[in-house]
Amino acid sequence: MHVRTQDHRMRQRAAVGASVLMGALLALPGAVAAQEPESAQAVFDRFNAMTGEARTAALVEAAKAEDGFVLYTTAPGYQPAIDAFADKYDIEVELFLGRSDTVLQRVTQEYEAGVHLVDVFEDENARLLQEAGLTYQYVNDELTSQITGLDPVDHMIPFRLSIPAVAWNTDLVADGDIPASVEDLADPKWAGKLVLDSGAWSWYATLKLHMMEQGKSEQEAMDVFRAIIANSSQQPTSIAMTALLSAGEYEVGTSVLTAVVDRNTAVGAPVTWRTAEGGYTSPLVVASEGGALMNQAPHPATAMLFIDFMLTEGSPLLQGQHWPSPIQGDGGTLDGVAEADLLPVPRSVMVEDAQRWSQEWDSLLQGG
Repeated sequence: MHVRTQDHRMRQRAAVGASVLMGALLALPGAVAAQEPESAQAVFDRFNAMTGEARTAALVEAAKAEDGFVLYTTAPGYQPAIDAFADKYDIEVELFLGRSDTVLQRVTQEYEAGVHLVDVFEDENARLLQEAGLTYQYVNDELTSQITGLDPVDHMIPFRLSIPAVAWNTDLVADGDIPASVEDLADPKWAGKLVLDSGAWSWYATLKLHMMEQGKSEQEAMDVFRAIIANSSQQPTSIAMTALLSAGEYEVGTSVLTAVVDRNTAVGAPVTWRTAEGGYTSPLVVASEGGALMNQAPHPATAMLFIDFMLTEGSPLLQGQHWPSPIQGDGGTLDGVAEADLLPVPRSVMVEDAQRWSQEWDSLLQGG
């Protein structure tokens, strides 16, 4: 096996918040206009123009010559897929795993310093890097055509779906008592019983927009979240929230990633996000997350080969770690979930208006 891992998951929020990082990204020298080095982009262009077995064979040959691969990701549960990729192609993989803001901060600071270590950046914040001109387009219609809802302007290629759901301790909350909707968590009966993700600003933004589309005023929608926050204690990650729910410290989590919940359920923890009959608290916010090619990747052919792998052999390995798949027909986590209950995170939330939403959420958490 050829994998080196740096695990930098943080128990507290990074010192540099998302809103500061977003501003820093757009201020990077040469972020939009710079086209150096040309070699990586020339490699991307060459393979983007190829198809089929000839493309794969040439990628494999080029990847062997590059002799290495560096992945930055925020997703726990990638190890089986990374191990399989490393073993299949006899490539040494270096993995950096951290919180979303931590990983974004790292790549931002590296590029700002003229240091180009990472080949693929895997997180929904890849769209921010694209906006800053730091990523490159991946083209392989034979594989990407199977991805539901793929935005053709996105450089990020979805490998998985992140679904922050209402989860609960099954020893403390009966199926019949789960809240029917996220708004029900504003009820004073949940005071002191909830745990909330302090970094869930895209969840907040998507739900607030949905509430307003359903007829609430902006003030009414914000009051719902003020009440939910008042009922809750705050934690920085789904992993921390799930651990506290499993221990019975809290009854309900407001926005816990289904993949994290399901992994704990699978090993016997008393936590779930679905009832025995398949019920759930609606609506469910859905964010596509995946990898983007960095435009100055030191191992560009290997980066493209990795994305190919994640859309084929790697996909079921991620599903084995309970990550929902964006690939049509894969089923799994979302079986039995009504399409009308799924709320995709708007691109504007993650890109154009990201700073505004992050700051608004932080203000609410601080009592604003």
